[in-house]
Amino acid sequence: MVHKTMKYRLQINRDKLVPGLWVHWRGTSFVSRAIRRMLTIWERRTCATYHLPLCGWRIWGNHDGIVIHRNGSWYIGEALAHGSVATPIEDYEQEINEGTGELMFLRPTSLSENEPAPDNEKLALAAYYWQANIEGTKYDYAAYPGLIVDCFFAGLWPRPGNRKNHFCTEGIDSPYCTADMDVLQDNTPTPMHVERAAGMIPQRPDRRVTMEILPDMYVASKNNEEDGK
Repeated sequence: MVHKTMKYRLQINRDKLVPGLWVHWRGTSFVSRAIRRMLTIWERRTCATYHLPLCGWRIWGNHDGIVIHRNGSWYIGEALAHGSVATPIEDYEQEINEGTGELMFLRPTSLSENEPAPDNEKLALAAYYWQANIEGTKYDYAAYPGLIVDCFFAGLWPRPGNRKNHFCTEGIDSPYCTADMDVLQDNTPTPMHVERAAGMIPQRPDRRVTMEILPDMYVASKNNEEDGK
């Protein structure tokens, strides 16, 4: 017997992609869940320090990347265990449709009270910087012990990033700062800081909400693939 795997398939809307958009990923692996758990503990400790409300929220994502366009194709620039690489966006679509992750797109809003939101040229500059300076660098494995320390001591050890090697958020924050878009406002950026910047979790009183989540980034198409007999 032949059966359809899925009636519809989600595709990222290429017409709405812009080089330099920030991407925020939620995976289902053990490591993904562990990262979110530690970040949630860290942020709740921070909220207690700044007397911010605790409403039972949890950190949503655990990985970050940047939209890249070259040679007519779309990629997501990201830091993986074997280094910083440009992953075809189709690979992410496959994971989304297999149910092993979710992806959201963000872009900067106004970075200060009287400043307009960064335009597409600044985003493109960040994407160019990533390709020229981040792609091909090694992974910054110091991020993991740093995360464990911050989990228990609420960021009391502000670990400066290793600018020769990069973990996921660090590798995107650096191009953004180079393009004069310091959206995370922190020298130890993590997926937690991305969600602060986007207003997904309580923001510190001395920081601004500097990013917005983009809507309608997916389109549904019929899936005619068949498997099984």
